[in-house]
Amino acid sequence: MTGITVTRAGERLLAVKRASPGEEDRRRREATLLQRLDHPGVVQFVDLFEDPELELRLDYAGTDTWARTPPTTAAAVIEGLAAVTSTVADLHEMGTAHGSLAPDHVIVGPDRRPVLCGLADAASADEGTRAEDVAALADLIDTVAAAGPDDLRTGLASAAAGARDNGLSARQLTAELNRLRPGRAARVLRPRPRPSPRTAAAVALASVAIGALTLALWPRGAAPAPVELAPAAPATSTSVAGQDVATTAPPSDAVRAAEPTVLVHEGRRFALGSADDEVVMGDWDCDGEPTPAVLVRATGEIARFGQWPEPGGSVFADDITTVPDAVALAVIAGETCDRLRIIRSAGSSFFPEDS
Repeated sequence: MTGITVTRAGERLLAVKRASPGEEDRRRREATLLQRLDHPGVVQFVDLFEDPELELRLDYAGTDTWARTPPTTAAAVIEGLAAVTSTVADLHEMGTAHGSLAPDHVIVGPDRRPVLCGLADAASADEGTRAEDVAALADLIDTVAAAGPDDLRTGLASAAAGARDNGLSARQLTAELNRLRPGRAARVLRPRPRPSPRTAAAVALASVAIGALTLALWPRGAAPAPVELAPAAPATSTSVAGQDVATTAPPSDAVRAAEPTVLVHEGRRFALGSADDEVVMGDWDCDGEPTPAVLVRATGEIARFGQWPEPGGSVFADDITTVPDAVALAVIAGETCDRLRIIRSAGSSFFPEDS
């Protein structure tokens, strides 16, 4: 983040990169690339000024980087590294290789979520440039591991070695990192009985019939499935039941009810529910990874998800219940798992699976 100044434009903070003499074309290429990219894990382009000197202006994402403030707790290390590798995988799928991955090009955002910068040396993604990015990710893993907890270092070293020696893609490396999440093995401690055919059919029917209960990846430039809408407004951060959740700013009252909530996980956007629904995040199955729950206020359906979709896919809720007088949701933190409390018009109760 050297050579960056911060300025204010109205109520908006901007990071300004001024071009040194002879660097103008390099800054223009970076601006063109960032205009094309629209990803929560990458710095966001605002504009390019050329008078009196060329300036690339970006949304302010923070001044700290992993070079000075790397993540240190087990959860932050895994979540942060998985977010970075997932973002790089997305860039590769969009035809771009970062080309300069290093701790000083990973900004620590206000919510501690890593944001990639330094894309002036980005190149078209091919077998060679993708491999260079993965090798740089392996180096980044080693650097972060040195500042992290001792009990993670062996696993992180193995993931880094696999990236170097086994030709892993950035997406495969993300999966390797996710397997190291704290509490990952705890899922087996809460086996659930197989539902009866009648119960399974009812859940499947509710999932299909209620589009709001589908959690789907929202790719850039595409409408969030299954609702047909224009691309959403940029995500902003709000607090719901003690959790940071990204939501959209609806363009008008006419489409507000259909506009989904946008969640950001590992640098990817996911759409869920509508603006009238409530979405909260919690670790419902003790695997160390928060996933959403949604209250569909129009019907009283409450659904919990145990996993995130694969890139380009969608998943249906693991558990669904109906509480006609439900008005809100609350997340109750536990030592190993979170519990979902349903706030009713009179009193409250836990989600049936937590009772």
